[in-house]
Amino acid sequence: DTFDIHAKLAIENTTSSLLLYLHFSFSNLSRALDSATRHEEALVLARKSVQIREGLVKEDPNEKNREELGKSYSNLVEIYERLGRHDEALDAVNIHAKFAKEDPTPTLLLVLSKSFSHLCSALSSAERHEEALVLARKDVEISEELVKEDPGAERRENLGNAYFLLVKCFRGMDRLDEALDAIDTHEKLAK
Repeated sequence: DTFDIHAKLAIENTTSSLLLYLHFSFSNLSRALDSATRHEEALVLARKSVQIREGLVKEDPNEKNREELGKSYSNLVEIYERLGRHDEALDAVNIHAKFAKEDPTPTLLLVLSKSFSHLCSALSSAERHEEALVLARKDVEISEELVKEDPGAERRENLGNAYFLLVKCFRGMDRLDEALDAIDTHEKLAK
């Protein structure tokens, strides 16, 4: 198997470049398996991808390595979510958040925001509204900061989605006045 050969080479020659390519191989195949609804297999590779990237970040905590680790965590969260393993997804997103807050870059925070959004939506659908609300609020907070730094279309769209999920959480909890307040705030920001 190509991945076993690649993994063996990386272990024998633990150079950064071999590990980097092994990370990309695990990450890319994980996404392909996930798209093919082979989520358990995707999860194994996503975990390996995170482990390798964590090691690369420890070795060299440059911005690119940190952003790629954020993307790896985001992929892991999405796979846990699709498997209905919400507690593990929450653990992964919390590690991702802690890591992102240590040295927040705009790209890393945008990836974190998207992780919050995906998991928030899944938790809402599973009627775990309190947990979803916590993530929605964090998502709004990050998204507002990102728009202040750069009000480009992608970040404004991300903020719109964050507010949509916040309103959805309030509505799911029958907290309609708070949902109306969130819509008012979103409307003001949209102008």
